[in-house]
Amino acid sequence: MIDGGCYQQYCIAQALSLNVIPDNMPHDVASMHFVNPLTALGLHDKVKSLKASACIQTGAASQLGRMLIKICKQNKTPLINIVRRDEQITLLKEQYGAEIVLNSNAPNFKEDFTKLCKEMKATALIECVAGETTGQLMECLPSRSTVIFYGALSEKGPCDIDPLILIGRSY
Repeated sequence: MIDGGCYQQYCIAQALSLNVIPDNMPHDVASMHFVNPLTALGLHDKVKSLKASACIQTGAASQLGRMLIKICKQNKTPLINIVRRDEQITLLKEQYGAEIVLNSNAPNFKEDFTKLCKEMKATALIECVAGETTGQLMECLPSRSTVIFYGALSEKGPCDIDPLILIGRSY
């Protein structure tokens, strides 16, 4: 696109860069061709800009999460994927080639996650669950980590965040 951005009445673009949407396709369905892919690309770009050695994502079995797995693999960005069921571990490893997938309901999750974050220097958390999950995961992250929120699947805001994590944990 040349000049002005996407909120213009008219713009000039390369024909091969366009996705033509049929007139009979509802806008909410048409938007699915853009929203998740662009969000996944934007999240990965943010992780790169943070210069994180590795990143973590919650909601890894979602459509967006699966896209992020592929993008991270293509860009050789180490990724820790967090899901809530063992079947999702199998799915992500077998069908999407995810290397590291943890079940947040597993008995040793917190210990395994903390160890992995430290070993991999995973300092970027891409978080879509919110609620108690946010605070629990933040406790496990290395100091000077960044949390990127893009959803609230728990239908709650982020909570149970220990303020000491935010004000001086630098060891």
